[in-house]
Amino acid sequence: MDKRYCTYNNCDIDGCDGQCDHNKASSCKSDLLCVGDLVRPISEECLLASGCSRYDFAVVVSVNPFVLVSEKSDMKWSSTVKPENFIAFGTAKPEMLERCRRRLYT
Repeated sequence: MDKRYCTYNNCDIDGCDGQCDHNKASSCKSDLLCVGDLVRPISEECLLASGCSRYDFAVVVSVNPFVLVSEKSDMKWSSTVKPENFIAFGTAKPEMLERCRRRLYT
């Protein structure tokens, strides 16, 4: 499936930070995952894990490519996660999002 993403600072969608997956709809709604969303797996088949550690949720830090980071920024997932396996349930506070986005570069 071909996905289209808007480009940062060039998005015309109200409430979007410019990095939403626009494949599903034309606005940033709950069925889309955006940078800063708190997400959890839709099913138990797609666990957020690292070794023996399990994580209940993660923060979306990039949508293209799709990257999740744990709340405390101690774990990052990219190649093992797909947007369609997660659902948003909230938004990260600015401090949490900043900490998590720094993890992209480590």
